[in-house]
Amino acid sequence: MTKKAHNTTKQILKKALIATIILTFYTLQTNAVSIGAGPAVLNFNNMVRGGYAEDSVTVSTSGTENLTVVIESTGQIKDWVTVSTPMPMPLMAGERKNIKIVVRPPVTASPGEYSAILYIRAAPTAGIGNSTGLALGAGVGIQINVNITGREIKGYSLKAVNVKDTEVTFPIDITTLIENTGNIPLQPTFKVKILTPTGEETTAQKEFTVGTFNPGIQENYTFTLPSTGLAEGKYAASIAIKIENNETDLANLGFTLLPPGSLRLKGEFKSITLSENTIAPQKPVKITGIFQNTGEVPTNAQLTVEVYKGTELIKTIDSTETRVDAGETQLLDVTYTSEQPGDLTIRGTITYSKKKTPEKEITLIVSGGGLPTTYIAIGAAVIILIIGGVVYYKRNYAL
Repeated sequence: MTKKAHNTTKQILKKALIATIILTFYTLQTNAVSIGAGPAVLNFNNMVRGGYAEDSVTVSTSGTENLTVVIESTGQIKDWVTVSTPMPMPLMAGERKNIKIVVRPPVTASPGEYSAILYIRAAPTAGIGNSTGLALGAGVGIQINVNITGREIKGYSLKAVNVKDTEVTFPIDITTLIENTGNIPLQPTFKVKILTPTGEETTAQKEFTVGTFNPGIQENYTFTLPSTGLAEGKYAASIAIKIENNETDLANLGFTLLPPGSLRLKGEFKSITLSENTIAPQKPVKITGIFQNTGEVPTNAQLTVEVYKGTELIKTIDSTETRVDAGETQLLDVTYTSEQPGDLTIRGTITYSKKKTPEKEITLIVSGGGLPTTYIAIGAAVIILIIGGVVYYKRNYAL
């Protein structure tokens, strides 16, 4: 390690030690006021003269009193540090707030190491009345370290990218999340193209120039391309970023162009019910399917019911096709009459705009003219127990 690097390390350790002592001191002074803040140290590395960087601190209280808080910086670079939230600020009992801290070194700053202390002071709001003066001991301190370099660094990181399936003739939306990992502002250009499954370019392509975003900042961008002239099927969205003369491919994501109405037409089969769960032979029962149109356009819905005895399909019944407006819930009914007793399984599905819902089922018991198989089994078991009891009694107690 060089002597210069050794001295720099000693300076950083010394500043961290001072910050820890200050943080401990002010924490001990705040027994009457419950105030906390973190992290204990904010480091802004590789900044350029006239540059910009930001980070955040979390200010919180676990007490039962509402507080009034003031945050201010002191030290050799206090004028470089800005708190985004107007002061004083309220902090409700039990509340946590994230506060943005901005550092802007002047263009006259020399390369080197700099530091400041961010003081966070608080007092019970009820105790200060209309005054903004706060007790000096009621607070915590956070160390701010700034490293100024003479070298400009351009860097970025792709945090997320997404493209959703859409319908033919509808716009194609591509969203990205980019972070500026350098130390100077960036103003990139994004090149977005829609490709066929074989990689051929389509007419859907465009360049997007976005606004400047600063070091350490993450920005969400949404790029919209028309799907005009593209047929149904699978495609890929190709995204590249260009900064000055350097162009880099970011992602190549697949998506599908769906037939018209595919996304706007949605429905849910809520439940299936019976007017009676147990009926006699020859007595009609009403079977109701509850359908909700959760899409954006009207649709026609039809309930289809299948009646099973065991694994044997006895009958299929369709309801009248009924119009259901967007957001509306509709009851779809059919009537069934059983000629024979027994346990029946009723299975239903609902068809709407050529789509079919998942199946739902319910049990119908047809009594009379005989007992259901469940009752027969129970009766047989009871008879066997009685006979067994009689035999046991005769063997053990009969003279």
